[in-house]
Amino acid sequence: MKTCLRISADDYEVLRGHLLPIDGLEAIAFALCGRANAAGRLVFTVHKTLIIPYDRCVREDDYLHWQTEDVFPIMNEAMEKQMAIMRIHSHPGGWPHFSKADLATDNEFFGGLMKGWCEDGLPHLSAIMLPGGKIIGRVYYADGKAKRLDSVMVVGSKILSATPEDTFEDAPPDMALRNIQAFGEGTYNAFRRLRIGIVGCSGTGCHVIEQLMRQQVGELVLVDPDTIEEKNLNRLVGTGKGDVGKQKVMFYKKYVERKRMGVKVMAFPYNLYRSDQARRALSTCDVLFGCVDSESGRMLLNKLATFYLIPYIDMGVRLDADGKGGVSYVGGQIDYLIPGHSSLLSRTVIKTEGVSAELEKLFTPELYVQHQKEHYIQNVNVDRPAVISVNGYIAYLAVLDLLERIIGYRVERPYDQLVVLLHEGGIVMSREEGFKDDDYLAKYKGRGDVRPYLNMPSLSDSQT
Repeated sequence: MKTCLRISADDYEVLRGHLLPIDGLEAIAFALCGRANAAGRLVFTVHKTLIIPYDRCVREDDYLHWQTEDVFPIMNEAMEKQMAIMRIHSHPGGWPHFSKADLATDNEFFGGLMKGWCEDGLPHLSAIMLPGGKIIGRVYYADGKAKRLDSVMVVGSKILSATPEDTFEDAPPDMALRNIQAFGEGTYNAFRRLRIGIVGCSGTGCHVIEQLMRQQVGELVLVDPDTIEEKNLNRLVGTGKGDVGKQKVMFYKKYVERKRMGVKVMAFPYNLYRSDQARRALSTCDVLFGCVDSESGRMLLNKLATFYLIPYIDMGVRLDADGKGGVSYVGGQIDYLIPGHSSLLSRTVIKTEGVSAELEKLFTPELYVQHQKEHYIQNVNVDRPAVISVNGYIAYLAVLDLLERIIGYRVERPYDQLVVLLHEGGIVMSREEGFKDDDYLAKYKGRGDVRPYLNMPSLSDSQT
């Protein structure tokens, strides 16, 4: 099982500033972490940090002593909420290993924690920050065993790896050479390590699948409940009449596997509201792409990304017919969402009324029909015109945005919302600081697994 740590850029900078002070002495902090454990991955997500003041410690350049009682508040919270604790200290001299003293302290602390406080049998984490900000770690289990932490991701405007000693493939295949020439071998290997979730495999989603496959991303998690219909064939990459009736995710799973580009695929032919298995697989992803039309689906993805500290790229396309054989509006929108800051709701991309109406249609269809008759609810998910060229253009921009956030090829930092007005030939660009934070959702940043799932009782009846 691969073990991972995700931390927001805000929390990372706080920890880095505290753990690597100018005096060159060791320092220590703790974090309350959520967990995700599914599909061969155990992920720790930093929910909040606890800084231990320098004057509460005995600090030297290779020695550190701290008071356990200073950590009692976070230990109590971990016990009450079944969350993980991360102990993280620094090695200002750069020693990239756990010393004998570190191991002895960890065994004592985590042994006592899991026997007298957090007796749920779930794992915790010890980490060391090295000069430059790289992080190494060890995952501690209730049976006393420990495992090396495999990767650390910092999630913010950029998506950064804080894992030292990145490994590179000895001989990349010939099909990777052009990508390596363009963006470098480091970027190629960064993509090979990523697990990316794509929810919605139709208009924009199929183009995202195509591009990420050819970037040779490590794993794709595909979620879509629909089957291919003849009316879809004008915009689904790779499909033909012989594919009508096939489940979209299974078609694209086989499509990617036939290309033999080394990309692993997990496919879930379910509505995300109906499948706990699909949601949990997505919770372990490194990046999420939302390619759905529904407001309720986008809200759920935004919430899942926040709970599990995952950068989320949402996209939508709209074409309005003018009734005369032409169009009055052609455009699309891409939103990059950083967990703990603004949301699709606070950006007014979606509205609570639309979400409520769609959920009513999904879970209580009889009541939805009644409310429609009484004009309380307008039509939900009305089909709109759709063409492959517009969908592809918006999807390509979204994948390029992901590339920018991983490797940084633009002169200026990326924008967090792009509104593309194709009928007018313009783009409206906005950054995160121009939006209002979603204070309610931000409380759950990095919260991880919780009951009921995502604090949504309606999800407790999921069957798949």
